[in-house]
Amino acid sequence: MADNTPSAPNLVPPVISAAFCPSGTPGEIFNQLFQIYVPQILVNLPGIENLNPATIAEIQAQIAIMQNQIALLQKYSRNGTGSLNNGDTTVPVTFATPVTDNLYNVTILPISDSGAETDPFSWAILANSKTTAGFSIRFVDIPNTVQSFYWCATQY
Repeated sequence: MADNTPSAPNLVPPVISAAFCPSGTPGEIFNQLFQIYVPQILVNLPGIENLNPATIAEIQAQIAIMQNQIALLQKYSRNGTGSLNNGDTTVPVTFATPVTDNLYNVTILPISDSGAETDPFSWAILANSKTTAGFSIRFVDIPNTVQSFYWCATQY
């Protein structure tokens, strides 16, 4: 009967032979140790012996779904930071890699570098500035407590 007592996965290191006598620089010794003994480390996953092939296949399918979702986020999302000056300013944002079209949402998160409260201000994406290469943001009435912003563009 299976023991349902939770236990954490752990690593079981190999026994290092008393005959192991490396020579060289500390880096060379580390590399020798790494190359010889790390491949012998066992990963102990309690309860894994109770998994049936159907459960393993379901876990693999869920992992594949998550990997696909991560790939889509990387494909359809761009983000970065920008600097701001007090008052009114227009900031161009250029993507490191272009997106496939200009159908994307932009989220802006102003950052108060000092942590102080900020006075109200506004921002807007400039009309006709959204392209596959980037966009421009118009900031109005930037208080001196806001020196930067985070942006994220996500395609839909």
